[in-house]
Amino acid sequence: MNRENLYKELSNKLFETFYVDDLKYGRQQKDGSYKLIKERITPVTIDDMLKNQKSLLTYQELHIVDTALIKWICIDLDIVKSEIDTNEVNEENLKSVKKTSDAISEFLDSKNIPYLIEFSGRRGFHIWIIFDRLITKMDGYNLVNYIYSNVKDSFEKIIVADKFPKTPFVNKNSKGIGYGANSSDIDHPIPI
Repeated sequence: MNRENLYKELSNKLFETFYVDDLKYGRQQKDGSYKLIKERITPVTIDDMLKNQKSLLTYQELHIVDTALIKWICIDLDIVKSEIDTNEVNEENLKSVKKTSDAISEFLDSKNIPYLIEFSGRRGFHIWIIFDRLITKMDGYNLVNYIYSNVKDSFEKIIVADKFPKTPFVNKNSKGIGYGANSSDIDHPIPI
């Protein structure tokens, strides 16, 4: 397979795996923040991101009336910022975050739950569970919290976890977009 076909295949796979609402996405700005783009995203957009080392953000939720549907959940493990500020990223704290990700992996394996795991590029790991069909945000929230409640005792105190989705319901006062995952992690390697 040539390089061009590889990019196209990867772009298509990333699109079908991570994008639930193809009518909006985020594009990283020079200051590191993401700007909401209310345009259709396609695998061509992702292909451009990969080839030109850009960063995109996918929103987790598809909003239909007062319900949010999702196609993935994620546990984002990181070394706490204060530890990095004091000791920088080092072998010991990387071993701690790896040990925590291994504990989550073992739990998921014991429940026969398939998952993806990736090094997030600097100080942690993302653990993704991708669904074959859309599920409600509440079901995703309950699952991610069930997993967390069964593994939290294995966390060392320098490790924190963000769970996505963060809430079980659509916030009536929100912009209606949900949280996003960014592709800068994908290019070294994953979330989109």
